[in-house]
Amino acid sequence: MAQKPNNLLSDRLPQLSLWAAVGLTAGLLGLLIRSSWGTAALLGQLAERELLIERVCGEIIHLDEVLTMSARVASTTGDLAWKVRYDEHVVMLDAALEVASQLAPGAEELAGTAQTDAANNRLIAAETAAFELIAEGQATKARELLDSPEYAQDKAIYGVGMKRFLDAMRARTDELLSRERTASARQNMLLSSGVPLLVTLWVLIACNLRTTQRVRRQQAKKLSEHAAALTRSNLKIEQASKARGEFLARMSHEIRTPLHGMLGVTEILGEGELSEKQRELTGLVRRCGEHLHTIVDDILDSSKLEAGKVQLISRPVDLRELASDVLEVLRPRAADKGLELVLEIADGLPSHVQLDPVRTRQILLNVVGNAVKFTGSGLVAVSIKGESPDEDHLQLTIEVRDTGAGIPPNRLKAVFELFEQASAETSNVYGGSGLGLPIARSLARLAGGDLTASSELGIGTTFQLELPTRIVHEPTPEPLAALPSQLNLRLLVAEDDPTNALVSRRQLEGLGCEVVVAVDGFEAVERWREGQFDAVLMDCHMPGLDGFEATRRIRNEELERKGPRTPVLALTASVFPGDREACQEAGLDELITKPFNSGQIARHLQNWTGPEQPSVQVPAQVPEGRST
Repeated sequence: MAQKPNNLLSDRLPQLSLWAAVGLTAGLLGLLIRSSWGTAALLGQLAERELLIERVCGEIIHLDEVLTMSARVASTTGDLAWKVRYDEHVVMLDAALEVASQLAPGAEELAGTAQTDAANNRLIAAETAAFELIAEGQATKARELLDSPEYAQDKAIYGVGMKRFLDAMRARTDELLSRERTASARQNMLLSSGVPLLVTLWVLIACNLRTTQRVRRQQAKKLSEHAAALTRSNLKIEQASKARGEFLARMSHEIRTPLHGMLGVTEILGEGELSEKQRELTGLVRRCGEHLHTIVDDILDSSKLEAGKVQLISRPVDLRELASDVLEVLRPRAADKGLELVLEIADGLPSHVQLDPVRTRQILLNVVGNAVKFTGSGLVAVSIKGESPDEDHLQLTIEVRDTGAGIPPNRLKAVFELFEQASAETSNVYGGSGLGLPIARSLARLAGGDLTASSELGIGTTFQLELPTRIVHEPTPEPLAALPSQLNLRLLVAEDDPTNALVSRRQLEGLGCEVVVAVDGFEAVERWREGQFDAVLMDCHMPGLDGFEATRRIRNEELERKGPRTPVLALTASVFPGDREACQEAGLDELITKPFNSGQIARHLQNWTGPEQPSVQVPAQVPEGRST
């Protein structure tokens, strides 16, 4: 009886051992499972952090470029509204850097940012000084400051420092990721050493590795999708930019071609016997066409606008004549609506001031034309007044008042935004692109002034144009350039447009030239072979055989005959990129852009047929092109 307890213990020992083994195995399995899930979760968090860091890095780089762009655009346009955007993005950049520091603590020490901070401080000081210069009306000095070598050097130092900082952030994240992976591996090794069931251990380790690989694949997939999205976005932007450039160039070509015909016809009519009224109307049409020509040159030339190359050319301007001319252009449209156009000029206002007449006229045409368009009845009044702080300067104020329906207060600012109008109903009823007023304000600010608006529903709207000007005390008439005398040349004109062909013939015959017209490139080459010509005026874009290929054939035949080189001048209404290079490659001597007048074409012809002709390097062979 005394040995019974021992027997009971020995009987239960296998069972206890089994339960102990099961418990130990279960405990170790539980620890492994917990470690596996914890590691997977941690790796997932680190992977998300790594992706977030990449996004923050991209945002930092983007915001830095936006700051520079805001300062440069403000210096180019003189618009201090960009200062608000600059300040907003400074706050956003500081916030992004703070987030980056929290995501990768210690990255600043790794990057060594002392030199970068110094460069950044100098950049901020330069950009702040630039905005102060702009506020003082010294946009040119602001652009010089931002274009200085010191600013570029500081920008380069700051860029290198920021790259080091971003690389340090990535290195810190990689370090944390490596450290966690190492710790996880060590823990798995310690646990596996005490597990009696090695098979179970390796299965769990395999599960752990599979989980890690799955997280990595998910991370790689996300990064790949993000990169693909960026690639598609960049491709769309490039395609949109290219399509926009081609559209503007094509529209410019389509506008310039009939514009050349219109200006040429008015020039020819002006040389004939007309009544005083007919001459006045012909002159009005011609001035409108010339103004449209100038606007097309600047607005439809996308590269010129994007590069900020629209420049103002000031000269003495008769204010009364300029304003009267604008009202005369718009008077027929106002008369059709029964509106009265009124011009009010303050007593004592100088007769002549220094302005860009084309741009000032463009502003007034947009503003007064807008008032006529949106006024149903009553009048549109233009009043001109000014204040002189001294005897040489005048702060000019031009107000355009109408008796239209007015603009809602919440839409008053929107009328100065591109492609915006007062309301959707306005767009549906009156049409329009929403470009006139934004362009007018931009031009006013480019001139150092501004264009503002006030309105009251049911009463009308007033636009106020402020322009700083200089008083012209003794205006002298601008000397007219003397037209060339009779040229007495035999010319070949290749032109497929009947109107432009007629205009060119009449202009050249008026200069004493004998003119032969060819309607396409094939006929141009044949006519050139048949007779001796002093020069060829070649339209670049013609059906069948274009002007480029026709010129190539002429040049190659000249080389074969070893005869004299005939000057070939390109006539084109196109502003497509590469046209000038294509002309040089085809052997054309000069590119003349339509529209042009008799004096302009005469000067070009004298340049190439006179006693002092420019030297031309003749290639051994002009490469064959593709006819269109």
